[in-house]
Amino acid sequence: MIYPYKYIVHPIQNFHKGIVFFFKQLLALDLSVYDENQHLEKWFRPLVNKSPAALLGEMSKIVTAYHNLKDFEKKEVIEAFENNQNIKEICKGNGNPKKYNHISNEAFRLLIDNFFASLWLRLANKEDGVNAKVIEKCSTIMSHFSDFRKHPNHITRICPFCGLNGLKPSFSPTRNSYDHYLPKAQYPFVSVNFENLVPMCHDCNSDEKGTDDTPFNGNVRRIVYYPYCDSFSDEHLDVVLSPKSEYKPDGYSTFLKDVGVDYYFTSNGIDDNRLKSWDSIFRVKGRYIEIVSDYESIWFQDLLSEYQTLKETGRTFVEIKDKLIKDMQKEVVRTERAIVHLSYLKYVLNIEDIEEDLDSV
Repeated sequence: MIYPYKYIVHPIQNFHKGIVFFFKQLLALDLSVYDENQHLEKWFRPLVNKSPAALLGEMSKIVTAYHNLKDFEKKEVIEAFENNQNIKEICKGNGNPKKYNHISNEAFRLLIDNFFASLWLRLANKEDGVNAKVIEKCSTIMSHFSDFRKHPNHITRICPFCGLNGLKPSFSPTRNSYDHYLPKAQYPFVSVNFENLVPMCHDCNSDEKGTDDTPFNGNVRRIVYYPYCDSFSDEHLDVVLSPKSEYKPDGYSTFLKDVGVDYYFTSNGIDDNRLKSWDSIFRVKGRYIEIVSDYESIWFQDLLSEYQTLKETGRTFVEIKDKLIKDMQKEVVRTERAIVHLSYLKYVLNIEDIEEDLDSV
């Protein structure tokens, strides 16, 4: 990730807490029939009763269906519920997250799958997707997005999963989609957990990540960046553009034409394994190569113009280089494609004898 999100406290998270309480009671009590006084917190009961089909009816079915499971099937459900709650630890590679296929009873698995899929669809479908009691006690996704984008760490920011595309502002009448970091189609009990929900640009969410199984690369467990991690800063990432052959001037319209490039990433100066996962899930390297190839001629002309202007002020080449790079570094977390632009500037301005080449244009 380019920078970490900050987790905010919002009433919408109460909805997940209410659902979690229901399942804790379901597993602990193992009653044969639904009992709102035992299965639900008092404040959550009006929300459920206002949704006789989506909540009350489905919860009643789940209670009875769970009670009728065999002991080993109940153990599978308990493991899936308990193991999938701590998204942060799962991202670190800890624990043993359970997928829907871990629940061997097909009828119960489908019951849970449909229940959680419906919950998210209703919450995400603006205000007409949920009842008035849910809005009163938990607010809406749109409200959460607005408050999320107003956070000082998120204002004017670009998508932290790619650094290429902007996110919509807090006052937009629409919003960016929320990605289920652990895919809701593969993992039970995560569809309305806001530790698992992150605003993401359309390219990252739909075109790249899609339903990628975040904690696993095939059958191999991997560690990934937790979107709300507070252990790395906005400046942790270093993106290095590496040409596949030597630079040779060709009229100065481009420095990379017909050369081919690669990208290397480090975090706080080290080759963090989470970077490999990040690249694999969001196809970062390939997208950066596409961007630098598409924008290079524009960026070179901009560089040439800025270089000549700064040269006229009497600055030395080192001073010009430092200024151009520092100015672009400031843009990385607030301007689209700036992270790739910065990598291009660093490459060009550190080419041997580049000062003479720029002066000769």
